[in-house]
Amino acid sequence: MKRSLWIITGYVLSLTLIVAWFLHRFKGGEYSSPGVVLAFALLMIPYFALGFDLVVDTLRAVGRSNRSRLIVMGLMLILPGLIVLLSSGARMSASNLAALVAYVSLPIALLSGWGQKGPRPSMVDLIAVLLLWLPVEAQLFEKIWNVPAGNPSYVLAKTLGMELALFCFVVVRRLDGVGYRFRFASEDVTVGLIALFAFLILAVPTALGTGFVAFDPHWNGPGHWVLMSLGIFFFIALPEEVLFRGLIFNILQRTIRGHGPWPALVISSVIFGLAHLNNPPGDWRYVLLATMAGMTYGWAYLRTGSLLAPSYAHALVDIIGRTLFPHNGR
Repeated sequence: MKRSLWIITGYVLSLTLIVAWFLHRFKGGEYSSPGVVLAFALLMIPYFALGFDLVVDTLRAVGRSNRSRLIVMGLMLILPGLIVLLSSGARMSASNLAALVAYVSLPIALLSGWGQKGPRPSMVDLIAVLLLWLPVEAQLFEKIWNVPAGNPSYVLAKTLGMELALFCFVVVRRLDGVGYRFRFASEDVTVGLIALFAFLILAVPTALGTGFVAFDPHWNGPGHWVLMSLGIFFFIALPEEVLFRGLIFNILQRTIRGHGPWPALVISSVIFGLAHLNNPPGDWRYVLLATMAGMTYGWAYLRTGSLLAPSYAHALVDIIGRTLFPHNGR
């Protein structure tokens, strides 16, 4: 346990220092304030801690012996969101604070009060997923909080949603097979690269042929590329893989029995594709390409049982797209 805590501390400090430097170098002012950096560090603690089995097992044991204490720990996820909002010039009111509290507390209360344990999902699980996903998908927090243009706290909703989903389903619900573990295995890298190449073989001709993208390589220097890559992996790829593979695909597999994993893979991939309708340019081409990507990411998750493999593929697809094949939405 002690070794895991040291590793988690190292991850949290390393990523916090990188982000603090980025905010100071490229944003400055209120965006690099101590409050924003503190809130980010607090947000990173559960981000990494929930990826270690010893931490998860300890939290589950606390929940079995004292459920009220477990719920209070979950509600602590409100704190970093509140600090970011108060420290970065976003509009805060009683109604906005109530929205944040409701978003964090409702799924925890639902799963702790009415959720069942064991592998078979129920309607309560579906409702909890929707409560976690739809506010983020509809970008309600950005609208409610009236976040200023360029404010880096736009990642808050997605990151907070990921951590809340993990806490609700891995700790409170005790759903197995989510695959959120910070284990750096060569198999994850290999399978992730296979999924990447499989997608590129199908997607590049489709995207170019339909005019969705153009081949337009651009390079803003190694520093910018590294920062962009880290941001894509930690705040786009991994959070989306938690939702669409770790939860939706996982739950569908346990619900649709007798036909293997493929119906669940197809359905979750279509859901993933449709979720891109609200991303610019948000047309059928984006849905098609995202569905194809979902199939390859789902295969990587199915092959390894780890969310890191599809997250590697997912991040590399986005990095290659932004570097070589930009479209109007990027």
